[in-house]
Amino acid sequence: MNKYIEKIFNDFVPDNKGYVYIGEENIFIPIYRITLTITKRKQTRLNLVEEMVLRITNCGVSDIGEIAGVLGLTREILDVTIGDLYIKNLAYPASNKCYLMREGREVLKNLEASKKETDIIRNIYINAVTKDILKEKINCIDYCIDNDHKMHHTFDGIDLDFYRSRIAEIREIFDKENEIYSIDSNQIPDELISIDNVEDINVCFLKIPLLIYVSENGMDLDLISSDKKSNNLLESIKGNILDQIRNHKLLKKVFTKFNISKMESPSGNFENMDELKILINKYVTDKNNQSSYYDLITRKVFSNRILIERELEKLFELCLQEGRKITFFLDKLDYWSKNSRFIHLLTLIPTNTQYSINYNSVYNKSLSESRLKRSVPDVTKNDINKVSHNEWFKIVFEDRLEIIGYAQSCKAVNSSTWIIKCAYFLRMLNETN
Repeated sequence: MNKYIEKIFNDFVPDNKGYVYIGEENIFIPIYRITLTITKRKQTRLNLVEEMVLRITNCGVSDIGEIAGVLGLTREILDVTIGDLYIKNLAYPASNKCYLMREGREVLKNLEASKKETDIIRNIYINAVTKDILKEKINCIDYCIDNDHKMHHTFDGIDLDFYRSRIAEIREIFDKENEIYSIDSNQIPDELISIDNVEDINVCFLKIPLLIYVSENGMDLDLISSDKKSNNLLESIKGNILDQIRNHKLLKKVFTKFNISKMESPSGNFENMDELKILINKYVTDKNNQSSYYDLITRKVFSNRILIERELEKLFELCLQEGRKITFFLDKLDYWSKNSRFIHLLTLIPTNTQYSINYNSVYNKSLSESRLKRSVPDVTKNDINKVSHNEWFKIVFEDRLEIIGYAQSCKAVNSSTWIIKCAYFLRMLNETN
């Protein structure tokens, strides 16, 4: 119960003045994960022996044997050191002597060596919709099979000139990564000089959970992210999201040209959600008096009432702890077999819990069953049955309680586009409230 209370509190739907909360949907932003070939300037500090060899040679002592004697080193060790200096273009051996190169004389001024190197930068993330370069690390998923929730884009990500024009932003990412490495290895940070090629590109997706609001006249939309970490990203791309929704390129199955038939709300007396929300808020914020609210909340949770917004999944998980048999009553199997909320509920059911799906009608039974099977591999055809009933959506937990779904179509975007707003009612069975 404690986890349930905390989840409800954390998922309270924020007020949005002038707008009515409709529901929650996930969208997926395509993100390019880029690997670039670059040229960098690499600087290295000289070790003490290298420094002394350069200094002694600069003073006019070039005989390798004499230098070894001055430093008290064996010839073998000195040969290795001069070899390293040659690789760094600082000095070279010839006829048993060591000679300074021009870069070697320059290095003596600050005791640091530099050279140009080819390297690669991995994990440069580009928002494929806005072309923004993301400076912070993000958690992407590699696949998004739900095209209806995937944003459209035209940027292909392979234009080298694009990356060259944004070298200042890419340099920030390069410097930040380099700084961390340099501190750990006590090295001087490398310097990004140029971007030479797009080495590799692949697409991943960033999920943003959206709270959808519609204005009172239905002509305007607003979106809020239910994940605070995504707030800044959402604000930068909200205009693109709204445009794609209005142009029916995004969430086409959510914002439709069809409205559902008017249905009657469940019969009986159901308390509204306000008192339970107040109790939950007090329980979480008033730590010293939590015990006085706990029993009140428990009684309220399991009473005839309207569910709090975004509560369905959490209450469903709470009821699953009882281990009772579950029966779903659905009106049209075609619709519910592709409803992400319903599919998610099925995935929450433990393997040892019995459940059945009773639908009232279906247009394409085999397609609907295959959709369910693809999303929930454990479901079988024996779990899906045609049963005559009058419910739009209902979950029955054996003989204890039932959760009834009630839906109405709301205008959104324009006079010919609709979105379904759902409310859920909890009814206790064989109990006196």
